[in-house]
Amino acid sequence: MTEFFAVATTNSRKREIEELLNLFSQTQDSWKHCLFYMANTQNEYVIMFCLTVLENVINKQWVGYCGADKMDIRLTLNQYLYAHHNKVPSFIRNKLVKLVVDIGRTDWPHFYPDFFTNILQLVQDSETVTLGVLLLKMTSEELMAPREDLSMARKEELHRLLLAQIPTVLNLLNNILESVLEKHWHLVAATPPPSPTQGDSGTRQRGSSLMLFSSSPLQSDSLLSNMFKSPSSGNRSLQLEALPPLDMSSSLLCELSLECLAHYFTWVPLSNTITPNLLSTIFHFAAFGCEVRSSYHHHHLHHRSGGGSGGGVLITGGGGVNTTGATAGGSGVPGSTATRGERVGGGNNNNSSSRGRSGGGVGGGSATSTSANAASVTGGAIANTPVSASTAAAGAAAACPSNGGGGAGGVAVVAPANTQSLGVLAMNCINELLSKNCVPQEFEDFLLQMFQQTFFLLQRLTKESTLNTSGNKLADLDECYVEKFTDFLRLFVSIHLRRFESNAKFPVLEFLALLFKYTFRQPTNEGFYSCLDIWTVFLDYLHSKSEMRTSDHEEVTNRYKPALQSLVSHILQKLQFRYNQSQLEELDDESLDDDSETEWQHYLRQCLEVIAKVGEILSQETFQLLNDLFQEYTEVYLGLEQYVVPNGAHGRKLTITAENECRRLHCILRDLSSLEQALGRMAEHFIGDRFIKNFTDADNLVQR
Repeated sequence: MTEFFAVATTNSRKREIEELLNLFSQTQDSWKHCLFYMANTQNEYVIMFCLTVLENVINKQWVGYCGADKMDIRLTLNQYLYAHHNKVPSFIRNKLVKLVVDIGRTDWPHFYPDFFTNILQLVQDSETVTLGVLLLKMTSEELMAPREDLSMARKEELHRLLLAQIPTVLNLLNNILESVLEKHWHLVAATPPPSPTQGDSGTRQRGSSLMLFSSSPLQSDSLLSNMFKSPSSGNRSLQLEALPPLDMSSSLLCELSLECLAHYFTWVPLSNTITPNLLSTIFHFAAFGCEVRSSYHHHHLHHRSGGGSGGGVLITGGGGVNTTGATAGGSGVPGSTATRGERVGGGNNNNSSSRGRSGGGVGGGSATSTSANAASVTGGAIANTPVSASTAAAGAAAACPSNGGGGAGGVAVVAPANTQSLGVLAMNCINELLSKNCVPQEFEDFLLQMFQQTFFLLQRLTKESTLNTSGNKLADLDECYVEKFTDFLRLFVSIHLRRFESNAKFPVLEFLALLFKYTFRQPTNEGFYSCLDIWTVFLDYLHSKSEMRTSDHEEVTNRYKPALQSLVSHILQKLQFRYNQSQLEELDDESLDDDSETEWQHYLRQCLEVIAKVGEILSQETFQLLNDLFQEYTEVYLGLEQYVVPNGAHGRKLTITAENECRRLHCILRDLSSLEQALGRMAEHFIGDRFIKNFTDADNLVQR
């Protein structure tokens, strides 16, 4: 194996070695030799090759083996994993985990009754807790999204067996996360904020609702300071202080536990197994993403282009080695073909951003192709040399440092973790729960509690920051965390808002005020577009609700008019060069995208579509806001005539030459163009059965 991956080895010699290795792997008792070599070598090439041979036995020949041989393989793999899990590189450890779970997928509980019991014991032992959680995560991935060679009856049996273990699993994972928190955080007793409905009769003062939307989204913190509850743990009312950086082992354990929880949440139904205590713990971790970290190095840990668990081996060798993760089966060898293509996330598509990995396998992964390109592993020294799947898998070890490789779930650890990354993973868990559309009646109060806790985080996100000149806290946070929070808001508005809009315990106007602030504090255009999409979903809901019954239209109009008018006003301000020139000038207005739009045209269309949606509910009010601005700009435009003089053969010229005045005029004319498009988008409200009613306004506009 060492000779095969040596740079000096010729292609012809490599082919000879490959043929020998293929013949070896096809012999009847090759698995016995592999177990022997594993026990008597520290060569990573050899170990990976042996594991790949054993993987082929387990996945393709297992049924034909006698019980004694199966037990021998199972016991040896378990013993080796237990003894070496903290010594071998993570890609080898993950490969071992995958093989143990593969055996459990076939034999549990009939021929492997202690499969899950052993995993639970590992989780409860402080020396093996990381290994236990990795096994739990792999079990969920492999048993809940099994390969197609399993019968439907077996798939249903595995689902039933694992579902019975869920209360124990979730309790253990919660205990792990809580123990890390207790070890690292500092807590101070504090009086919790009042309930959102404390002292409320069910109807709020209209004046306070108007105030929520009457000022700039950057200036209404005081009005929202006590609207939502902070997370609490059990019976404790505790206010969380900033969590210091975790040590490496605690951070990796928390990351793995949160990833494990997120995967279980993809298929576990909403029920009483998901306890308030567990949710509270998750929300504590989610709150860490709200903390701006400036006192220590901020690193991004995740390299998630690999497949399955441990599939993404980060190759950091020197001399031209290709820095890549496994793109197919997880072997770390580009060009190998995955035997499995299911998403790790499984289940729904509502939260696809939290599960971008595809392909199966662990560490070395499984490959169905007979050859792979070894050149990318060996630094490009060998051109297009055919390599068997087993040999290619072993080759992944060549390019990886002894302590490198892919961690669980395709994570390549390259720097100490920080608590913001834990906040991202915790939001993943929350979004997995939120993406479930089927909510039992008895679970709605539980969801309400979850929403109130999340909106407390939203309140923190939209508070003023003293760390930058803009006062915008979102600009200092991890982009991934902001994206996950936007995903949460999208899921809530699209799936669950209709459940709670009329609930007296849920302050919907205050929520919209927070969403309003969150929208206009987005530090990127992409984030702003995502928030506009959320408003579009909400406006579609209001429109369909008001169209159902005429009486509902007046109720919706009266209740949401301040919010919607303020939304239109601030979008108009956002798209005007008069107020937002520096940002808008950065948008490209020349190059066309796939939709034949420039960046500026896309930006303008996104804004105008939301304004048009509001116009479907508040047509007269929306038109008035647009028309007032239009009249203001046309006054300036028509007044330009006095500054235009004849210029001989060149026609006419503008006599305004001062740089500042020209700049102002440029902004005014661009804004006038935008408003003309906005008014054109309102044309549908001046035709058909509304033609006579709105004729006067339309005539005045056309005359203008």
